[in-house]
Amino acid sequence: MLSQRYADSKLNIGLMAASAFFLAAFAATVAAGWFKEPNADVVDLTQQKADKNAETRVYYGVGSCRSCHLRGFEDPDTFICRGTEVAIWQPEDKHALAFKVLGDERAQRMGKILGWDVKKKKECLVCHSVWVDEKPELVSKAGNFSHEEGVSCVACHGPDVVVLPGKDKTPKLGWLDMHGSQNQQFREAWRKLARTYKHDEYGMSDMWDPVKRTQLCASCHIGNVEQGKVVTHEMYAAGHPPLPSFEVATFSNQMPRHWQYLGEKDKKVRDQLKFRPTEVELEETHLLALGGLVGFREYLQMLSSHTQSKNWPEFADFSCYACHHDLKSKSWRQERGYFGKPGRPPLKEGTTALVELGLFHAAANADEAQKLIADFQARYAALQEAVDSQPFGQPAAVKQESDKLIGWIDTQVKRIQDRIALGEKKGGYSADASGNLLGHLLKSRSKFLDYDSARQQTWALQTLYLDTASRHDMATRKKLADTMKTQTAWKDLDDYLRLTLPPGQTKIETSLPLSMERAGQYEPRQYFQNLDAVLKQLKTP
Repeated sequence: MLSQRYADSKLNIGLMAASAFFLAAFAATVAAGWFKEPNADVVDLTQQKADKNAETRVYYGVGSCRSCHLRGFEDPDTFICRGTEVAIWQPEDKHALAFKVLGDERAQRMGKILGWDVKKKKECLVCHSVWVDEKPELVSKAGNFSHEEGVSCVACHGPDVVVLPGKDKTPKLGWLDMHGSQNQQFREAWRKLARTYKHDEYGMSDMWDPVKRTQLCASCHIGNVEQGKVVTHEMYAAGHPPLPSFEVATFSNQMPRHWQYLGEKDKKVRDQLKFRPTEVELEETHLLALGGLVGFREYLQMLSSHTQSKNWPEFADFSCYACHHDLKSKSWRQERGYFGKPGRPPLKEGTTALVELGLFHAAANADEAQKLIADFQARYAALQEAVDSQPFGQPAAVKQESDKLIGWIDTQVKRIQDRIALGEKKGGYSADASGNLLGHLLKSRSKFLDYDSARQQTWALQTLYLDTASRHDMATRKKLADTMKTQTAWKDLDDYLRLTLPPGQTKIETSLPLSMERAGQYEPRQYFQNLDAVLKQLKTP
């Protein structure tokens, strides 16, 4: 089973020895019936556990996944996924182009300005490919690992967490072979392990967890200092395109998705995965609400981390359009007023666009939601006050207020997770949650949304409308989405805000000029005129 994957690899002998040991022990646990069901508190895998300090990571290329995830499975009911994931990702997904664009004119010009080889520089590869900190021999030749594959399978699903055989080391393999084993007994036993256990012990990223998924996506689309994933002001000045405002549910759909939502899967698979009915029905709604909170939290973490840098302030943490907009005698920004001191660089616009929606989802009722929202506004005002104390703020004060707000946001995220875990009958979410969020979004919209916030809230409106109007039926949802795209009002709004991301593997250079033009010419009044026309056609409450 394992010989093909590790053939030609420098790790071949060690990994094959580990394989034999591991599979023998694994077979023993299967025979002994020691595997628990996925939701069990404890899964007994003591025979496979090894010293955490001895663990390392092996990185594979797309070739390691292609054999199972390219042509589709003959009997999809017996598999969790369809087996067509590579067939979608490789020719259509924008992430497959991520490294290739480093060879284009813009990236090469940036390299000359910055004095970098952008195809080798860590600051570029951490988001445009898969950066490997470990020794070169831990990059799998068998899987044909190559930076040129861009943001490939291992970037999101995780490298193998393994322990190589050696003196005083208990060999252990990671998740790659166990989840795709040709041995039905091994594969079924692996499926019974809890997702959290697979994530924590074997390094298989839990992409069904909306918090973990958002954190992973946000690490590049927003930034993560600890991982070195930051588009700095210097990089922007050298020519890096602006990072667009980020909403995880919409971005996932427009990759396009190479996976199915739970509601699209066969009932046998859903039963096997043991998700609660409202987790299936409200999958996008939960992702939207949690994504808004987690995305803001990741922005705060980046801000907090940068206060410890010798290069503080990092201008890219603050609102770009506060400085980079055309000056007008009648400005909607002046009419709106300023949250902080006029003329001082404010925090990045759009980062809070979906926070109140997330808080409404966290609250048990409308009164509690208003209290949470008021509490958030007070805490955010304290952070803004720290930023206003001088241009870009006093680092120590900004860090203190950011960290306090991070802890508070984490508490609200946990509230949503706890309610999801309860299930509808025990006080968790009902199928009406999407409609309730949609109603709140329509009632609470601000008169002067900035461009980035308008995009995020409109994406949220689309998601919640489709969830509500379809009554969580995926076939109906698709029909409604297709109909929505043909409506004149929606097409006008889509064009005004550039809501539909460039399709397939379209390079950003083809769409960037128009996107920049739309951002520069944006006016809230025009946006709301277009939005009201959409709401009339959709007949939303």
